[in-house]
Formats: sequence, structure tokens, C-alpha cells
Amino acid sequence: MSGKDIKVKNRRTAKTRTRLQRKHATRKAEKKDTRSIRRLLKRLGRTQRNRTRTFAQQTAKQLITFAPENAVLVFEDLQMPKPEKGKLRGKALRRRMSLWQRCLIRTCVENKAQECGLSVTQVNPAYTSKNCSRCGLRGVRKRHAFSCPHCGHTDHADVNAAVVRRFGVH
Repeated sequence: MSGKDIKVKNRRTAKTRTRLQRKHATRKAEKKDTRSIRRLLKRLGRTQRNRTRTFAQQTAKQLITFAPENAVLVFEDLQMPKPEKGKLRGKALRRRMSLWQRCLIRTCVENKAQECGLSVTQVNPAYTSKNCSRCGLRGVRKRHAFSCPHCGHTDHADVNAAVVRRFGVH
């Protein structure tokens, strides 16, 4: 299952949850029993969490399978705070950010790598997409294009950044 399939299913689940929450509010206002609706909401949340966890575990397994023996897997040390109402603009963005499982893929990769004997480390994300993967000096990034004025290397900026992180050139 791809990430897009999961995104579509999660969006459909979110619409169902919204409808059930509205129904729950009206039932509660009428002083009627809401137990069945609460149970459904809880199950939908659990389903969505499990779907996300399964995706992270499958992605980790694919990454470990793809990595050669004695490889070092490197993640950027990204610190993403939980969304607060005054900080992020837009209800939809806050909702998506609050559903985001922080460090879940990294945790799954670390667990799987430990089973296979690979090591996982973190790097500071500063300038990782601006350093040249060949000579290690600062290059020029314009949108998706990367070019190094020192050695003449040109590449897609994200590919260059991944190679820099892979070999640890800074």
C-alpha cells in the first residue's frame, strides 16, 4: 500500500469521524445515549492509528531490505513541535499536523535495523541540501537543482543531499 492510498483512506475516515462527532453532539444535547457513537469514534481512531503504524513498519522493512550490509542509516534530527492554535494558520493544517506520528518511521527503522545488525544515526539538518556530495563544500541550490561552483558537480538537490547524508560529507 502506498502513502497516497493511506492518505485517501485517512481523509475518508476523517469525514466519517466529523459526521459522527456532529451526531454525537446533537444526541448529547438531546440528553440521549451516546455510547454506540463513542464506541464507533474510538474504533475509527484506533483503525487510523494502526493503519499509520503498519505503513511505518512496512516502510522501515523496505528501507532495511534496500540498505546494503554494514550500512549506516542516517536521519535528520528534526524537532517538530505539536501544533498550537495560535501558531499554525488554518484548521486543516493543524489537524494534519496533530495526526502526524512524530518519529514513528525513525523508531520503526531503528527497531528493524537492530534486528538486522545495522546502525542508525542522526545528523544536524543545517545545510545538508546545500553541501556538495563530491567535494563537501557549500554549493548553490535553486529549487530542485544543485550545482557546485568548486568541482562542477550538478545533480537534483534532494539526491545530492541524500548522498551527502549517506557518506557523511559536510
